[in-house]
Amino acid sequence: MLEEHSRNTFQNIALTYRIIRENFTLYTSNYHLYRALMLAKQQGLNVSVRGAHTKYTYKMFALLREFSGMIKIWQKVNFIYAALVITFTIYYISNVYLYK
Repeated sequence: MLEEHSRNTFQNIALTYRIIRENFTLYTSNYHLYRALMLAKQQGLNVSVRGAHTKYTYKMFALLREFSGMIKIWQKVNFIYAALVITFTIYYISNVYLYK
């Protein structure tokens, strides 16, 4: 069976689960395993993942793409970390330079 209607990995996992209605093994590129697994977990699915080899010439671009994808998945957490870093930086600068 082939799922042909999804536009991204999240949709692909959801639509595949609707077709077969049971846990399945998700086959994807080896660099994409972690993000695919995280997307399945977000949907409450217990899938296993298997990775396929990726050519070395494409792997650097692919890893950068995965990094930006993970930032999007963890958007709220990254926002909180950024807010904390900015807050502590402002606090540190104000204590060190303003109150000498």
